[in-house]
Order: sequence, then structure tokens, then C-alpha cells
Amino acid sequence: MNRFTGWELLFRPTDLQRQYYLHHFLHDVRLLSASELQGLFPNSEVVREKVLGMTKSLIAVRMRA
Repeated sequence: MNRFTGWELLFRPTDLQRQYYLHHFLHDVRLLSASELQGLFPNSEVVREKVLGMTKSLIAVRMRA
């Protein structure tokens, strides 16, 4: 996870910076469930984007009339 990323190539982080960012992304970032996403966008439909039968991502879609 900490090698061969665009961030790694652009910024050349030190080992301490790399550890800080990895810790942040692994411990502070949390994905939303479908019901949490629906709560944030109550007038939208939550669509599951699937790859090989597994949900890859959730998308809130609101169609305009």
C-alpha cells in the first residue's frame, strides 16, 4: 500500500511522513454503509456498482424531472 503510488512519486515522503499518512488512512477513514449513504441523501436512490457479482461502490443518484 505504501509503494508505487502517485503520492509517493510526486512528494517523496520521508519514512515518518509515510507512517503518519498510512496510520491516518487505515485508522481514520471509514466507508459508509448503504443505509448511511441513504441517510445523507434521502431523496436519492442508492445504486450498487458491481464487479464480478460483488459490490464495488455505492452511488447516490437523484434523477431530475
